[in-house]
Amino acid sequence: MGWCTLIITKHSKVSFAAGQVLVKTVSDTYQIPLSDINILLIESTQAVLTSFVVQKLIKNDVRIIFCDENYLPVGEIAGYYSHNKRVRNLEQQVNWSQERKEQLWQQLITLKMLGQQQVLAELGLDKDDALTPHILQVLVGDSSNREAVVARLYFTRLFGKGFSRRDDSNLINAHLNYGYQIILAATAREIQAAGYLTEFGIHHQSYENALNLASDIMEPLRPVIDRVTWQFIKRAELDFSPERRLELVDVLNFNVRFKGHETLVTGVISEILRDSLQFLNYQGDELPTLPEWKLEI
Repeated sequence: MGWCTLIITKHSKVSFAAGQVLVKTVSDTYQIPLSDINILLIESTQAVLTSFVVQKLIKNDVRIIFCDENYLPVGEIAGYYSHNKRVRNLEQQVNWSQERKEQLWQQLITLKMLGQQQVLAELGLDKDDALTPHILQVLVGDSSNREAVVARLYFTRLFGKGFSRRDDSNLINAHLNYGYQIILAATAREIQAAGYLTEFGIHHQSYENALNLASDIMEPLRPVIDRVTWQFIKRAELDFSPERRLELVDVLNFNVRFKGHETLVTGVISEILRDSLQFLNYQGDELPTLPEWKLEI
């Protein structure tokens, strides 16, 4: 499995030869080993991909993501066959118990809220400790919707009282949405590689969302993107430039502490997914144990 994200930002032809992905621009030709690539991100509307390179990327479980003229991801290509036990896995997936899904969602959303609390504390923006009472009140399935309450408290402290996540014209949201999509795509790739459908989530159940399960699993990593976006503002670099987008993509390679050890953000995604699947698929006589997660971002 690859480790790097290849980003196409200008007029290019992308092809394949002798185990290498070739990117030919007007002035240069670049060679990248196919085995190194995790995600191919097409930002330019003037990029051309050969069918041969697309086939090779798909067979190597590389996620191919296409962006619109505003550089926001709008779609992707994923392969049909990425796991030899896919049919068995899908049978398990459609039979996951509602009780376990709601228990797992409680864990995931609590981990995200703790991450949001970490960000505010690190930046000195939560002197009244407003999030803690709500984090402690998260019920199974988050039936009291503490996630929404915490989100309102969190984002207004992080980005100001006038900030709204629904404002598509806000540059802050452009950076957040781009970063979230990068993590979403990396999560979807892990799910696909594990032999499960991204469409069937544990909490997200939208008929219009083909990445419901990825949307669930990625939740604890959102605060990493939030903090990077805040740093752009602090540095007066909130410009959605190619440099800023590269920094957001590089979040996948950030070092964090998870379950007491150092790992990359991509490693956290893999571990959360693995622990979640073990919990959901457990077939023993005794009750399964919920994953115990601690994430320091």
